[in-house]
Amino acid sequence: MKINCLLQATLGCLPIPEFSLIQDVARVFRAATRVSKCLVEFLLTQNSADSLRTFHSAVVLDKCLKARLWEQSVYVARQLEKIGPALGTLLVNVGMTSFVKVADTNPRELEMIVNRHPPFGSTVCEAARLLPKYEVFFEQDTEYLERTAKLTVFVRLLNCAELRVKNTAGINHSCMLIVGDADNNIVYRQRLRDYSLTQTGSWSKQLDIVRARTSDVLTMHLISEQWVGFDVTATCTPFYAGTHTINIAERVSHNQATQAVVTGPVPRDAGYQELYLATDCNWNGNETKGEGTAPCKHRCGNKQACRHLCCKVGVLPKECNASKTPCKVITKHINEIHLKKQYIPETPKLKRLKVL
Repeated sequence: MKINCLLQATLGCLPIPEFSLIQDVARVFRAATRVSKCLVEFLLTQNSADSLRTFHSAVVLDKCLKARLWEQSVYVARQLEKIGPALGTLLVNVGMTSFVKVADTNPRELEMIVNRHPPFGSTVCEAARLLPKYEVFFEQDTEYLERTAKLTVFVRLLNCAELRVKNTAGINHSCMLIVGDADNNIVYRQRLRDYSLTQTGSWSKQLDIVRARTSDVLTMHLISEQWVGFDVTATCTPFYAGTHTINIAERVSHNQATQAVVTGPVPRDAGYQELYLATDCNWNGNETKGEGTAPCKHRCGNKQACRHLCCKVGVLPKECNASKTPCKVITKHINEIHLKKQYIPETPKLKRLKVL
């Protein structure tokens, strides 16, 4: 219990006033970082089919123990040089909760906030500006298959020219790239170092994605292994040829997938399948034309060769249209009027004026 309390207090940036407990914190984190690093390296050697969440949590935990901050902490400025707990709290109180806000702040204004003399503000702003800035996205090949998709993963270092001169995160800073699908499977994982990215500026890898059973959404995480505050996450829904039969339980995941952010160029009709399945037409993928379906309104020359799913199977009429007839709307309005007539408000009480 003592170890748990010390870990939670340190990661949550809570003050520990007693000197003996501060010494215990150093010993606890020394052992915890070794255990977390061993866990990450062990999972890297395993080829488990469904270990996406486990591996992602292990990498994030290892990073948090090294930085002594939670992954969503607002005290990210404490990782910069010359910023301690007291100055970090002052920056959080004025709303500087990210490296971008610190870098965009006027150095003289920053010195007034923390009550320091020049060139303290210029040094801190420059350190925040020289942190790595990543961009991740997908690109899909034009060849569409029914069970697999060919995607190219891109990782780009936006400020590689500045980092060649000086990198605040250090020359040995590295990130873990994790690509996974909706079935909790790890599609690809790779450790990328800033040293190699600064030389080329970008990194790419072509992947053959096997279609998942639950949903077609792919997620890519680029997680820093030492720093908190500039992790990148991107999602993409690749397009597959043919139909995809799903059950009612899987329609919920498709509805959530339509709210994901699609990063990178994706085919125009890639998201149509998820949007169509998320409607209230009770479609399960087994219907064909002639079984209560109607042709869609797309003006395609060849309905069987186009990419629209509704051109091949048709669309089902909505069952909720019968409930919105004019007669039922008028009846509902009359019933509301009768309810208002039955309600008689109470007579307000008279106020007595006191004559002096």
